[in-house]
Amino acid sequence: MLFDVPTVVAGAEEELAGTEVVGRCKVVSGDFFDSVPDSADAYLLSAVIHDWDDDQAVQILRTCRAAMADAACVLLAEIVLPDGPAPSMGKLADLEMLVMTAGGRQRTEAEHLELLARAGLRLTRIIPSASMVSLVEAVPDSPS
Repeated sequence: MLFDVPTVVAGAEEELAGTEVVGRCKVVSGDFFDSVPDSADAYLLSAVIHDWDDDQAVQILRTCRAAMADAACVLLAEIVLPDGPAPSMGKLADLEMLVMTAGGRQRTEAEHLELLARAGLRLTRIIPSASMVSLVEAVPDSPS
């Protein structure tokens, strides 16, 4: 399922037409501050959380948590900043977020942990990739 605001998903069905996933992909529009489709096995938010300040990021994650079954997970494809003063391309991306958004930023593992906890989620692991982006996995902190 592809879920995004109406202006983003407007052209999605046309893009999917003629591809091998067209029969397996449902396009749904909405606002992740209000609700997301329920009963998914996983909720993938790719380069989403870094666009928002902490309170808005927590709201997005709480919306996902409210829709999640107890066995579901949230996957965040995000840069995870290293601790300390060592140089990092992620820190440059963090400066870009400072300039381009109203409160968005890249976060450390501890900062992701805090956001997830505030949303009722528990960080289970962070899977690094060959790029700057890691996959941050979280599950419900307690059954709903």
